[in-house]
Amino acid sequence: MVSMLDTLRNLDGQLASFYEKQRMGDVFAEVAGIPEADLRNLSELPGIREADGKISMDVRLLGERQEGMVTVHLMSLDPGDRLNVPLQSASMDRDFLFLGRRMEEVYGYLPGEELQKQGIDSASLNDTFFDSEMGMLDAELSGNRAKLAQLEDRIARCEVRAEQDGIITSLPIREVSAVMEGMETVVLRPLDAGFAEADVLTSVAPWLTVGSRAEIRFGRKGSDTSVFGTISEIYDFASPGVSALGLAEYRVHIKIAPDDPAELAGKEGYGVTVYLPVYRGEDVLTVPAEAVFTEDGRHYVYRVSGGRARKTEVESEYQTGQDAVINAGLSENDTVIARADTEGVHDGVRVR
Repeated sequence: MVSMLDTLRNLDGQLASFYEKQRMGDVFAEVAGIPEADLRNLSELPGIREADGKISMDVRLLGERQEGMVTVHLMSLDPGDRLNVPLQSASMDRDFLFLGRRMEEVYGYLPGEELQKQGIDSASLNDTFFDSEMGMLDAELSGNRAKLAQLEDRIARCEVRAEQDGIITSLPIREVSAVMEGMETVVLRPLDAGFAEADVLTSVAPWLTVGSRAEIRFGRKGSDTSVFGTISEIYDFASPGVSALGLAEYRVHIKIAPDDPAELAGKEGYGVTVYLPVYRGEDVLTVPAEAVFTEDGRHYVYRVSGGRARKTEVESEYQTGQDAVINAGLSENDTVIARADTEGVHDGVRVR
């Protein structure tokens, strides 16, 4: 038992001595490549005292008088190496090739002569290394080219082409992760069918008809440009929304076709202001829209006469949210109550 322990201690001591002389590392890792600066920075990590790197690869060794296949493992050796430095009997020189002791014994090589006798020197070894590396790179390049050709073929078979040129107005495909046969992916509008669209309040929509004139105005480089056209479509339903004041409202969608479609070419997606002349009049009499109220299909206002409110029938051919055009029933100098629904206001009530 004592003898076995002594042997174990001797082997352990020889192993430690070998590691110390060879300056071998405790942990080995393989990477495809690493910059020298990053290699030096490894020693700054906690638990790492020293870090070093070597370039290594297996290559075939070819000689004029060589029989059989010989594969050698090449490993770089630099005077600045700190770890994994083999013991060597000769001085460090870039033209020397250092062989492992087993390889020397198997092939009977002597330092500095046997490889040269077989036609293998530093130049031919470099050529061998280069040819081997180029062979692997060529094979990798060929493989990548084959993969690229396969991808290009798959992409070509996945292309979807539109039947005609147009402007993309929406992309339903944006909301899905996979496209199935028959699925709508892109919505196109023909290039020669430019139009403007807008949403109008339901109080305005009854005054509009298909064919009504419209002005499309958009700002450009500090000035306004106008394009004229006609209403081409009025939707038959209203959509709910919220006004700028946060109030609920309903609007109807309309489309306007320009007189000359070329005037809208290249302006797809522009924000525009649409003007709709629903009423035109000169020197007309108007009152506040809230002054007018309706009973049995007739329009009335409360006209002030003799200090009292008098219910007066009027004719109004056009009203907006703010004003009402009065065609008959009132004179220019008449006074009316601005809000007919004011509490306590009725026909004959005294007013001040």
